[in-house]
Amino acid sequence: MINIKRVSQFLNFIIVLLIVIDMGGELGFRRLAFALLFISVLILIFCSKRKFFCISYLIPFVIFILYPTIHLYISFTKNFDIALSISQVSVFYFSFLYFILRVLNPEMDGMKNFNYAFIFMATFYLIMLLCFFINKGLYFSVTDYIHSKGAGFAGTRNDSSIQLANVYLKSSLFLIFTFCYYLKQSTFLAAYIFIGSFITTSKTLFIMQTALLAWNKKRNIYFLALVLVVFCLIMYFFYDSLLSYIDYILMTLMGKSETVSIRSQHFSDYFHLAGNDLYSLIFGFGPGSTFHSSVFGSNTSNIEIDHINIIRKFGILFFLLFTMLIAFIVLRLRKIKRYNVATGLLLSFVLAGTNPVLLSPVFFILLIECYMLVNIKSVRSNYIQKDNT
Repeated sequence: MINIKRVSQFLNFIIVLLIVIDMGGELGFRRLAFALLFISVLILIFCSKRKFFCISYLIPFVIFILYPTIHLYISFTKNFDIALSISQVSVFYFSFLYFILRVLNPEMDGMKNFNYAFIFMATFYLIMLLCFFINKGLYFSVTDYIHSKGAGFAGTRNDSSIQLANVYLKSSLFLIFTFCYYLKQSTFLAAYIFIGSFITTSKTLFIMQTALLAWNKKRNIYFLALVLVVFCLIMYFFYDSLLSYIDYILMTLMGKSETVSIRSQHFSDYFHLAGNDLYSLIFGFGPGSTFHSSVFGSNTSNIEIDHINIIRKFGILFFLLFTMLIAFIVLRLRKIKRYNVATGLLLSFVLAGTNPVLLSPVFFILLIECYMLVNIKSVRSNYIQKDNT
């Protein structure tokens, strides 16, 4: 006999994994994930007797449906690029669909599926890192395919005179959540994700993970000794590559990295634009809108700092509402003593803002899973009352 719960759990894992691998949709996996999600929700709606409406779900409805839809309509009236406008709000509709799925199926362990998907990503990164040193032909075959599809950065990263192996799928920064989740539960998995993150060459991810690792293990002499031994071995075998990586980090800390200068200039460009338009600062310029980038010398639709990107597109009012929801969930997580999850969500919010991936399916899946974690008791009790009437 088919175990419905196990099938539902596995199907949810596949949906999340496909989104994590192909967050931007360039590889074609995201469309399959959307189709599976839509089918799953339809099955639950028609086969379940449960009702999912609750007054506490009003805020998610406003954030995921009402506010973006109003902005999409305004973008149409301003004759912005229709395809671009729709692509920038479609993530909200996907997220609300995922929210319905989780509310209709609260018993499912979506948090575990989310973390398993990023363990899969870390495994892929470790294999690619080994291939770079052992089989460069295979390494460049895979990275050339990823790069040609636009699914992320892949190949080698050049910053001044530094060259590093680089594979960076668009959801890579969210490795910080899984790292935080396992930091106190499993040192092995935390270290596994930490090493796998090297190939992303993400300075913010590396610095944050290193700081958390040092803080949490500062009293563990045996662990620190093991780290020292592993570091010496890596230095011995990969001396040149490791020195290049250290130089790369130091350049960022001193503000000499190319990406740092681009982001700071975009930050300046936006505030020069918004300073002359108070209405658009409060309510946003709208999805599909563009602004002049002094870095590129042309119009662009994205700012590398996604916190500012959200304000530019949807306004500071929406950003405050969005931030308040995250802050509420973080505080509730700490109240129920899920400190690792609270830290992971907060750092995901901070790090995702350093790239244009904050308003993404992966972050919203994470946000919804955290929301369900702090509301799971009320959701289940609501269902019990419904079923008994």
